[in-house]
Amino acid sequence: NNTVSLACLWQLANDPETGHVIRNFEIAAGQRAGEFQGTHWHDAWLFKWLEAACYVLADDPDTRLEGRRLDQRVEEMVKLIAAAQEQDGYIATQVTARKSLGRFKQHKYHELYTMGHMLTAASVHHRITGKRNFLRVAEKCANFVYDFFSKNQAQYPSFPNNPSIIMGAVDLYRVTDNMTYLALAQHF
Repeated sequence: NNTVSLACLWQLANDPETGHVIRNFEIAAGQRAGEFQGTHWHDAWLFKWLEAACYVLADDPDTRLEGRRLDQRVEEMVKLIAAAQEQDGYIATQVTARKSLGRFKQHKYHELYTMGHMLTAASVHHRITGKRNFLRVAEKCANFVYDFFSKNQAQYPSFPNNPSIIMGAVDLYRVTDNMTYLALAQHF
């Protein structure tokens, strides 16, 4: 994982021909001009990479990636994710980097799928690093999702369409003891 998988996944996430992942976050954060490219679930690539990177750091805190400390790269990505998050907590570059789509219009946009992986990655990040910066992003997102769907679920009967939001909410509950996140999982 340290020498092959993390590096390969990082390269794919940054590849302008196949990954678009980092670029999409930069666009959503207003740090780069352009339009979203790639698949609707690409955000999950970054969240899964962050989760794996944190597990690698737990085993070897001095791990390097492309000549830089892995922990520094992780924190850069956490800052980028926070910058891409909308004020109300919503985060999904497949929509925010393309305002024409609108939120929760079709389950195929995979918003809750990617958000669920973010909740899990933030929970792992907190458990391993003790930092709360990514956890705050996740809590803001989970609070948004809970508020939105507890009030509007009847209008969105096909959501969430993937269990990652449920699993992520449970992961978040486990690190925060906030019953809202367990209620979110139970809601879906």
